[in-house]
Amino acid sequence: MHHYDRGQMGEALTAVGVRAGDIIFSHANVGYFGYPKEGREPETVCETIHGAFFDVLGPDGTLVMPGFSYSACKGEPFDPASTPGVGGLLADWFMARPTAVRSHDPIFSVIAEGARAKDMTDDAPAACFGKGSFWERLVAAGGKVVNLNLNVGYNALLHHVEWLANASWRMEKPFAGTVVSDGAEHPVTARYFCQRPDAPYADYDRFAAMAEAAGLVRKARVGRGQIAAIEADECVRFFLESHARDENFLKNDDCRAEGC
Repeated sequence: MHHYDRGQMGEALTAVGVRAGDIIFSHANVGYFGYPKEGREPETVCETIHGAFFDVLGPDGTLVMPGFSYSACKGEPFDPASTPGVGGLLADWFMARPTAVRSHDPIFSVIAEGARAKDMTDDAPAACFGKGSFWERLVAAGGKVVNLNLNVGYNALLHHVEWLANASWRMEKPFAGTVVSDGAEHPVTARYFCQRPDAPYADYDRFAAMAEAAGLVRKARVGRGQIAAIEADECVRFFLESHARDENFLKNDDCRAEGC
C-alpha cells in the first residue's frame, strides 16, 4: 500500500505556488505523508520528495533546508561538513548530498542545493538573523517558505522578522564558539536574537492562523499530509504590519515553550 508518488508530490508543490527557478526554504516532517509508491525505505522517501522538488524547480531553482545545530549555544565546535543538525530525516539526508552546501553559521546553518546555493550560504555573518543573513537573502531574492506537514508559523524566517520589528520578547545575545574550516578551528562570536527569559513566548500557531485568514497561505494535500506555503516577503510584510498595530499580537498566556 502506498499513499502518494513523486508525480503527485510535484503536483502538490505546483499547487502551492512553487515554480521553476524559485528559491525555496522548507521545514519538513515527511513521515505524515505516509509511504510513497517508490518505496518505504527512508532514503527512497527522501529521494522521492527531493526529486519532486527539483522536477518543479528545474535547473535554475534552489532548495534550502535547515541545518540548525545550536553548536555555539552548547559550547561545541561547529564543522559544517560533519556536525549533525536537528532538522529531521529529510534535512539530514539532504545535508549528506555531495552537491549540497552548508552555511558556516554555528547556530542556524542552512543547507542549499541548486543554481543559487552558494549565494544563499556563502559568507554567513556573525548575526544569525538580520543584515546579511540567509533570511534577508531569501526575502530579497523573492523566495518562498514551503513547509511539509508543518504550518507556516513553524518557520525560522519569523525570527528574522522579529529582529526587524525589535520584538520585545527577544534579545540579541552573543555566543562564543568555533567553526571548523579548511581543517582548522576558527573562533567566532555568533549573535542570536533569542527568547528573553523574562518574557512570554510568542504563539507562532496564531501567526499561521492569521496569515491563513488573510489569504496569504496556499495549501495542498498530498498522501496523508499537507504542504503549506507563503511568500517570504508577504510573511515579513504581514508580521510587521500586525506588530505595528499591536506589539502583543502573538502573546498567549498559555504559551510556555518557544514555538508553542
